[in-house]
Amino acid sequence: MIAPEVVKIRKSKSSFTVARYFEFIGQYEKSLEAVEGFLEQKPQHKRALKLKGSLAKILDRLPELIQAYKQVLSLCRPVRDFWERTYLLNSIGSAYWRLKEPELAIRYIKSLVRLYEMYYRWGKEAFVDPLAWTLWTLAEYQTKSGKVSDAIATYEKSLELLSRTGPLYSFADPLHELGILHYRRQELDKALFRFVSAAKIHESFERLLYSGYNHYFIAWILLEKKNFAQSLVHIRKSVALLRKVYSSTCGVDSDHDPYYRRAYRLRNSLQNHESDALIRKAQIAANRNDKRSALEALKEAIKVKVTFNFSKNFDFSHVFKIHVEDMKKKINKCPEFKKYKDTKEFKSMYLLNYKDFSYEV
Repeated sequence: MIAPEVVKIRKSKSSFTVARYFEFIGQYEKSLEAVEGFLEQKPQHKRALKLKGSLAKILDRLPELIQAYKQVLSLCRPVRDFWERTYLLNSIGSAYWRLKEPELAIRYIKSLVRLYEMYYRWGKEAFVDPLAWTLWTLAEYQTKSGKVSDAIATYEKSLELLSRTGPLYSFADPLHELGILHYRRQELDKALFRFVSAAKIHESFERLLYSGYNHYFIAWILLEKKNFAQSLVHIRKSVALLRKVYSSTCGVDSDHDPYYRRAYRLRNSLQNHESDALIRKAQIAANRNDKRSALEALKEAIKVKVTFNFSKNFDFSHVFKIHVEDMKKKINKCPEFKKYKDTKEFKSMYLLNYKDFSYEV
């Protein structure tokens, strides 16, 4: 028995109906062939051109998509077909981007921005989200095309729009992107301000992953500004936030997150810097016969090294460049150190060179 749909197609003189049937059953190549045959007879048929464009999109035949949608765009009425025009402009821009023609992609997305802005004047709330997302797309294209100044202006435009009508949480993403762009231009103070603002917003809405990313960039900027102590504070916070995200997410491995891996390495590097600084502080105090300060600095250095698993083989001797033996003797003469080295806290640190401090002077 012949299916009713096939009978209907056979009776139909319209190859457009045939094209729609083949589309319905998922035979997109045959559908495209049929609609192209139909368009040879009726080249201005809007529905057929839209079908050709959607089929070309499915089949990843982008030049045909562009050609069809441009024709549809020319047939659209200015006011009545507003939403249709927005879809077409976005589709053409995206297709040009995928074809690695950034200038054309940017041109069509800019046209889409202008279209949204025109209608935004009369219905602000209805157009905030689509306009903001379009500005985001435009800024992304500009960034990847090396147009950093244009991208900054576009993100700032998006922020200005959202500041009037958008919700608070939507500010964070453009702030983060602005931070990255300013950082690329070595505008460290501007970048720092953007990242700090983004981090505060993400934290207020408990968006821990994105907050962790922002603290990572804050730490890098502070590191470049030679503010090691504050840099370490933020990188520790970044690692803690990201670890919390992944420990509560089943089936997700934190090692696959490049920012987590970088933050972890940077934390270890900064902790190494901090511990070396404390050791140097201990050395100076010991040389001045200030045994108490030397001990406190050394205890802090041990905690930094061991608590964060930077090294369980913490060897004091390799960092004391002068008066090594004298340093050990001064430390060992300190009653507080003798008391401290017999505690469980000290012995639990698995120091391989513990014997260096076990002799009596």
